[in-house]
Amino acid sequence: GAGEASYVATLHDTAERVGARANVHWVGQVEGARKQELLERAAVFVLPSFNENFGIAAVEALAAGVPCVLSDGVAVATEVAAAGAGLVVRPEPDAVAGAIKGLLADVPQRARMAMAARQLARDRFSPAALGERLQALYAVLARGRERV
Repeated sequence: GAGEASYVATLHDTAERVGARANVHWVGQVEGARKQELLERAAVFVLPSFNENFGIAAVEALAAGVPCVLSDGVAVATEVAAAGAGLVVRPEPDAVAGAIKGLLADVPQRARMAMAARQLARDRFSPAALGERLQALYAVLARGRERV
């Protein structure tokens, strides 16, 4: 996505300084079909946030069948790890880099995680799954209200 110009410049400078410039593609804000295309082409999705109240971008990656590397500050990280759909690490450079390198080097593990990612997205985060859980919650709330 986009960001404050000075922050984006810092990211570009950092990529240059560490020798990663040739491996970083700055696509900017993407939506719709272009975002879906990029997710489907990705080998790994990485969200190393210190604090992420849900992680909708990670769920979008899961739905596209992309294994995730998430920090333990991403709310969906526990479910992703339990489902075998990705790895959860501390939001520290060495931990994140190690997880990415490990997944890129292990094609069979990535394939297993891709299948688990799609299943997790379908079973827990699809509109149908969320609708069922919301309906069940409303039913519980309605029953509780009848007792009052």
